[in-house]
Amino acid sequence: MEPSLIHKQAACCADCGSYGKKGNVAANGCGAIAAYNAGQLLGRPFSLQEALLVLGSSALAHGRMGTNPFALVRFLKAKGIRPRRRGLAKTEGGQGAYIALYLYTLNGRISSHYAALWGEGDGFLAYNDSHDGQIRQYASIYEMKKAHNAKALWVWELR
Repeated sequence: MEPSLIHKQAACCADCGSYGKKGNVAANGCGAIAAYNAGQLLGRPFSLQEALLVLGSSALAHGRMGTNPFALVRFLKAKGIRPRRRGLAKTEGGQGAYIALYLYTLNGRISSHYAALWGEGDGFLAYNDSHDGQIRQYASIYEMKKAHNAKALWVWELR
């Protein structure tokens, strides 16, 4: 059975409600969606609502700045998923599931986004990484960083 993955955050979560006290899922819930997608990719699914509830309760700036990366790691570990921070070079040619967090500028403001990745040795598929709902394919993590003009990018390998 194919995993049920979320490709378009704003469309799937328009009615999901708040994320933290002051954020909303459509704008700020990408970390919870990346965790959900990673669980699906690894064959260890959990509900999106659980991820939103747990990660939203510890979201940065009461939800306006999205998912706390330390809370994300704790949540994944509680689900039996072992996240391991990887350098960009060490992810090249990787296989399996990853979560990426990148910082970029939009209209002069620093923003961030989480996406779940599936590595197949010759590149990565990125889920919930575009506004149009398309699955993006990257030849490398460096290509992903360049495509988003990211100022910084962190990757966790998931086992």
